[in-house]
Amino acid sequence: MAHNTPEFDHLVRRIHSSDREERARAVELLGLLDDRGAVEPLCTALSDPDWNVRAVAASALSRVGDERAVPALCAALADHNWTVRPRAAAALGSIRHPDAVYALAHALRNDMWLVRKAAAAALGSIPCPEAAQALSDAENDPDAAVREAVRSALQAQGLAQRGGNVPSAAMPEPELVYPPPKRRETSFQRFLANRVSSAVAGDPALDLLVGRFRQADAQAQAQIASQLAQVVPDGIWALCEILLNCTESQARSVLRALGNAGLLAAMATCAALGHDARHVRHAAADALELMTDQGAAVSLCLALKEEDDPYVRSRTAFALARLGNADSIPTLLEALKTGDEAASFAAHALIKIGSEAVPALCEALHERRVSVRELAIDALVKIGATNIAHVHAALQDDLAYVRICAADILIRLNDESSIARVCCAYEDVSMSVRATIGNYLAKQDADRLILAILREPAFTGAARLNALNGVLERSNRRRSRLARFGDAQRCCSRLTGRTDLDASVAIGARAVLAELDRRSAGKTLLRAGSIGEDTDGLLRAASASDGDLPPDELLRAAPDPG
Repeated sequence: MAHNTPEFDHLVRRIHSSDREERARAVELLGLLDDRGAVEPLCTALSDPDWNVRAVAASALSRVGDERAVPALCAALADHNWTVRPRAAAALGSIRHPDAVYALAHALRNDMWLVRKAAAAALGSIPCPEAAQALSDAENDPDAAVREAVRSALQAQGLAQRGGNVPSAAMPEPELVYPPPKRRETSFQRFLANRVSSAVAGDPALDLLVGRFRQADAQAQAQIASQLAQVVPDGIWALCEILLNCTESQARSVLRALGNAGLLAAMATCAALGHDARHVRHAAADALELMTDQGAAVSLCLALKEEDDPYVRSRTAFALARLGNADSIPTLLEALKTGDEAASFAAHALIKIGSEAVPALCEALHERRVSVRELAIDALVKIGATNIAHVHAALQDDLAYVRICAADILIRLNDESSIARVCCAYEDVSMSVRATIGNYLAKQDADRLILAILREPAFTGAARLNALNGVLERSNRRRSRLARFGDAQRCCSRLTGRTDLDASVAIGARAVLAELDRRSAGKTLLRAGSIGEDTDGLLRAASASDGDLPPDELLRAAPDPG
């Protein structure tokens, strides 16, 4: 079917519909067409806000089987929804392009066993040494289903290497086999290489230990590496020299020894995060869990900025969470805004830092990506009511979706002050904000809301009155003892004489009654025209009082009309 037909164009337009079910159906139908022109709109659908649309798009690209979808599907392996990730892996397995090997190898370390199983099956259909090596590294997966998938994939790899057919897959064309991308050299790597060349040369004792290390078994390697790590600084640099050319087991022994051997060792571990060899980078990332030196935060922040390996970025963000260093907040905020796999670890690190991270998390509420805003909201709720003024300020933001996020945070905090702020925000000009708050008010006990409003010391009489009107309009008053008597005036009149409530409730109720009197006096005088041309003077006096003066004092405060 040609992709310039009216039917095709109609389906492409439906992908941008406001109805998520219609978008999902359009994506599914595009996948059923025998049309390579559907690749681009389907790749666009992989970024849809709805997870179901993204999952259907991944399955559709699996049916289309076009290599142009490989970059988008590799990015979908880091989708925040676990349903999308296995389908993206399966689609990459159907396409069988070698460029997907590195992303699938990283997916073998995913927290979800379904994702690891799908990645193993996909790697089994891509016959190349890198895929076989990644599968070999995953043979000891803790999940039995994943181990079985890895064994089946390795059997498929062996069949392909012997010249047989890979099950349900044709061998890729030779010209499609590209070399792995060359990694850039980081400043840490240059620093490390310069120091190693001058620090270790000429020390026979260290040369002897390094030689023994390379010939020893895994247990002896760990012991020798621990001995070298105690010799600062020359032993540290000797271990760095080993990292320049080593196997995976050697790299893990060295980096475990460097993990908690002081600041210089921490810098060496961070330098290894930018190593050209994947197994060294990942071994360094795993060794970060041993790092406790606060001085390593600077090196970790630089690694989080510079490195593009998703596993390295995630483990680096997790290491920063363990350190809890406030100086890392700007770097963690940038990692959070990327929305990749490291974003959730960056949010966790900001939670560990605590109240100092609240301004940065409130800034993240402005991000257009829903997943980033959700991470920021969860982090702010877990931090709690400390430094809450920034969330209160977000309720007055120019963007409606930021105000909705702030209301959601305060609703989930559920303390008395937060409840009062949410009630006050019911007067918002945005219908979506009012709907969010109105749905909350409709499910709450009206008495609790009223008492929270009256007790809030930061509210003026006008703010209390507006919040009460919202509660009386939206809340369920059938079982309420305070709100069933009608309007705000009757409710507050009864509360001023109650002796079983604390004094702050009576003070708040009197402020609301004063505000009602002020408004009533202003309306009466305006209707009667009793002050002639000086109506504005009375209104200015009423505004200046902010509800604190009764009507007779308001009249005395107004200028004499003469």
